[in-house]
Amino acid sequence: MHSLCLAAGTLLFANAALFGQVIAGTVVDSVSGAPIGGASIQIVNADKTPYQTTSDQQGAFRIEGVADGTYVALVFKTGFQTPGGASALRRFRVGAGLDPVHLQLSLIPFGKLSGRLFDGDDQPVAGAEVSVMQGIGIGQTVKSDDKGGFSFDGVRPGTYLLSARPPNGFKPPAAVRDEHYGWAKAWFPGVTDASAAQKIVIRPGAEIVGQDFKLRAVPVHTIRGMVRDSVGDPAPNVPLTLTLQGDLKPVDQHAVSGKDGSFELPDLADGKWQVSSEKTTPAGVTLRALAGVTLTGRDADGIDLQLDGPFSVPVEFVAVIKDSTVKIQGDVMLQPEWAGQFPVGVRDKDDNYKVDGVYPGRYRIAPVVAGGRYYLASITMGDREVLGQTVEFSSGSISLRVVYRADGGTIRGTVEECGSATIVVVPEDPTLQHSSLGFTRFARCSGDGYFEIRKLRPGRYYAFAFDQVEQNESAFLSSLPGLTSKAVSVEVKANEAANAELKVTTGVIR
Repeated sequence: MHSLCLAAGTLLFANAALFGQVIAGTVVDSVSGAPIGGASIQIVNADKTPYQTTSDQQGAFRIEGVADGTYVALVFKTGFQTPGGASALRRFRVGAGLDPVHLQLSLIPFGKLSGRLFDGDDQPVAGAEVSVMQGIGIGQTVKSDDKGGFSFDGVRPGTYLLSARPPNGFKPPAAVRDEHYGWAKAWFPGVTDASAAQKIVIRPGAEIVGQDFKLRAVPVHTIRGMVRDSVGDPAPNVPLTLTLQGDLKPVDQHAVSGKDGSFELPDLADGKWQVSSEKTTPAGVTLRALAGVTLTGRDADGIDLQLDGPFSVPVEFVAVIKDSTVKIQGDVMLQPEWAGQFPVGVRDKDDNYKVDGVYPGRYRIAPVVAGGRYYLASITMGDREVLGQTVEFSSGSISLRVVYRADGGTIRGTVEECGSATIVVVPEDPTLQHSSLGFTRFARCSGDGYFEIRKLRPGRYYAFAFDQVEQNESAFLSSLPGLTSKAVSVEVKANEAANAELKVTTGVIR
């Protein structure tokens, strides 16, 4: 009998090793705790094809035949956000002789937002473009209905700005004496300046209603100027595009330059505008021109748009390691000051790097940090330091030199009662705070509250610990001026470690 039991146990163990292990679990709503059916689950190992299944109506799932190894579980469903961060992507081990694996996976429910749009006489505005946005191009846009109503379903949790653009052909307000008026783009709760807009926090699963606001009548003005070809002669019949700073979509004005190259763009509110033009030559080369125009209570005359073709900007990448400077591989983006196409970096047959398709204009230089060994130390154009600056490029621009260094410093320390708090360090120097430079760093505590962030550019940093923070660098940096009083100031020196003892700031920081 003893031999029979031993044989049966050996057989069971052999079958488990042969056919793999079992992973079971449930998928729930992170807010209500309710089970979620129809969610897609993936059990991922870098060296294996993912195991996949779908949760049933009770949110339960089961995957059999899982090979020994270390895995991460991912879960997805339309209408929900998959949690991110170290806590959500915790690794687990599957193997014969280990305890059975049971997972509880959560999904973050999207929120909803609704309201109505009115004109200055409290009449509903139909057909307006209403947008809820976290940043340029990140959000949703809908048309208001006959009652001015708008509704957004499936909004990811986060902090948003709500805005409305008047519909095409919307009757302008009556002139007052000699002053002409028009409808300006409005931001909730009814302002024309985006910096004065009220932020709307949409929490997981929240339904926010009654976000009513009005379009505003404002004085309007005209931009006038001339389009010229590449040698400076008037360029007739060239289409023009007009964009308000902060918008991706151009204003719907179908303007073209006249026979003498002149143009006129009327009915524009005060603000920063970009006027651009484009023409393709018989040889198939696209010529472009643009100009930034700021309207402040008066018309703008004499704006010159000179069409020019694309050019290349050579870029050299080097790393300083101890006392040696070596050439390295790198990549860089030139981000237009206004919305537009990003020029593309390429390497030629001799391994020289250049950015092609650059048109005259202003750009921010955003290198991609090479590997994890270095920090970005310098960007020079000739002998001019341009790191963190917006730079004017023309067809005669000289090459760029991007310098990395390997002597980065470290911030380490502890967070009192850290739990799942997020540590954030950001340079105190405003020119280094742009999200495209990657100097803002996020980290998590270990189990004993310890944290460490390495390869930091020497300088002074704000250090924070937040129990809830949106790890969107642009969104965080926009809130930074109001947060500095909560920070610990830390000086980072080359090849040295600085200590910081932090306390958790409670509340959602966005």
